[in-house]
Amino acid sequence: MFNENELNEIKSFSPETREGKYLKAGLHKVKITEYELVEPGNGKCPYFQFIVEDEYESRCKCKLFRVSGNESEQAKTIKLDNLKRLAIAAKADFGQKDPKKFAQSMTNNYFQIALRKKDYIGYDANNSNKPVIKFITEYSFAEPILDEHGKPNVVIMKESYLEKELSADEMKSFKSQLEDWELKHNSNEPSTVKENSNQEEEDDGLPF
Repeated sequence: MFNENELNEIKSFSPETREGKYLKAGLHKVKITEYELVEPGNGKCPYFQFIVEDEYESRCKCKLFRVSGNESEQAKTIKLDNLKRLAIAAKADFGQKDPKKFAQSMTNNYFQIALRKKDYIGYDANNSNKPVIKFITEYSFAEPILDEHGKPNVVIMKESYLEKELSADEMKSFKSQLEDWELKHNSNEPSTVKENSNQEEEDDGLPF
């Protein structure tokens, strides 16, 4: 028979929390616990930064680019579509006229979020800034928990929703940088290194 402590541990256990408190790529039931409307300046694109948390307090920091007024119509459409999709999923109060209250209305409402693993070129500060392939876990899209009929909203996941590898041009750049580094340092170390990063990417001003 289970004792009381063992029973409580069984009830509260989540496989996602076995290796830390960070959500991994996949589909999760979450709520927004914190948010910030960021205005970086210096020609960089403003964005909506927010933290989501699941029922077991595993978290992920996400961001969506906002309209700057300098983008193409296509980029503007993508940004607005992404932001509205999140707002609908997170049950935003569309009757709010105050932008801050509108954003606030999205907090603490559970919805489904798809997170993906995105590769990028980083540098190992502990090894003479050797080029390495790192990754972050980032926002992919959001969906309501229930559909318009009040039934569970079933989300069909695709591989592209969960992972974004380096493009052909980015991989070519990585290999070129690595070759230059190895020539300089006479290194014979493996050329494909992937490591997780909880650091934020530099904002490149693009919505994708």
